[in-house]
Amino acid sequence: DWAHQTVPQSNLGGRVDWMSLREGVLGGSTAMNTMYLIRPSSPEMDTWAELLDASTYNSQSMHTAMHKSETFIPPLIEPQRVGNIQYDVRIM
Repeated sequence: DWAHQTVPQSNLGGRVDWMSLREGVLGGSTAMNTMYLIRPSSPEMDTWAELLDASTYNSQSMHTAMHKSETFIPPLIEPQRVGNIQYDVRIM
């Protein structure tokens, strides 16, 4: 606990509250788990499958397993417009 406090909060009757900071680790905020997934590339997965002599870890079977565990929820229209977010729902 880094013992950080907020400034007095007018909507809380002037109460000072504790801030819950969890990035007190080597790497700072980048070490926090934000449930953000970046898939490995197909060549990476295929190389691991080859090194492990385990065809169940090849890119085709891994992508199938990943798709089963994912749910795509598109962003709201306004953030899409502001951030120029584009995606092709056919490949989701």
